[in-house]
Amino acid sequence: MKKPSSKKSKSQQDPLDRDLSSLIENGKWKSFADIYDLEIKKKDTTITLRVPADLLAELKKIANKDKTDYQKLIRKALIELVIKRAS
Repeated sequence: MKKPSSKKSKSQQDPLDRDLSSLIENGKWKSFADIYDLEIKKKDTTITLRVPADLLAELKKIANKDKTDYQKLIRKALIELVIKRAS
């Protein structure tokens, strides 16, 4: 008999279990429009980026620790840079 898996599916994961610091600016929640535009909006453009193998390995370690994939981690870093520079 198979044991029931204790791992939650993405639809069952609590959204508050992730880092929400990118959604806060100067101690206040960012507007929904800002968040939607950069994080939720359809990703319809592909880029190719060459990085050193050791950098990619470190990104994958960080992403694994954060329970996400490295592409999302890179996208999050780019979004945070754009938000910071646009302020």
